[in-house]
Amino acid sequence: KRLDPDLLQVGFFTPYPGSPYYEETFRENDTRSPEEFSHYNRIINVSAVPTEQLYEFQKRFYREMIFRPSFALRFARQRLASLPFNFDHEARFYGLSAKFLLKKLAFSGEKAKAA
Repeated sequence: KRLDPDLLQVGFFTPYPGSPYYEETFRENDTRSPEEFSHYNRIINVSAVPTEQLYEFQKRFYREMIFRPSFALRFARQRLASLPFNFDHEARFYGLSAKFLLKKLAFSGEKAKAA
């Protein structure tokens, strides 16, 4: 939190087919196709931390950083500044962001009701 970044990204390490780590870890024992590997599909957990716990750490990190007023305002201001120059891209970004936030808020509400 002390860093106060302008942008952040939390990803999971994915050993891609053909990389030294993949070859060292799986050799010939992996039957997945190369198309299944991407930074969006975290297929392989090579840590001692359970996958669900990793997802929870990631979600908590994003919640604690993104919803800080200083980060949210600065990020929105930067995106709004580029709106006139790249309207189609920015409009799509705002639509996806709104959908994501509404989904998260709905999920949080369901979770609170269940508790």
